[in-house]
Amino acid sequence: MADHANSFFLLSVLVLLTILLIFGMRAFAASRIARERNAGEASYRELATQITGTTTALATSLSTLETGIAAIEIRLAAIEKVLKDVQ
Repeated sequence: MADHANSFFLLSVLVLLTILLIFGMRAFAASRIARERNAGEASYRELATQITGTTTALATSLSTLETGIAAIEIRLAAIEKVLKDVQ
């Protein structure tokens, strides 16, 4: 009788340990997935910050180019006027 009780106790402990191991693995996997998701979101935030800075720099460069083109257009108009007067 005691032999059956020991076997039952051992089997019960093994089943409980297996269940705990499965839940522990699931919790570990969930925490790892959450950690990797946070790392990915941080890299996206960093990329967005870089894009914002680049966009600002490009807008400044575009404004400078537009000013330069406007000056060239004014000079070209003056040259065309001089050439028309010469003819």
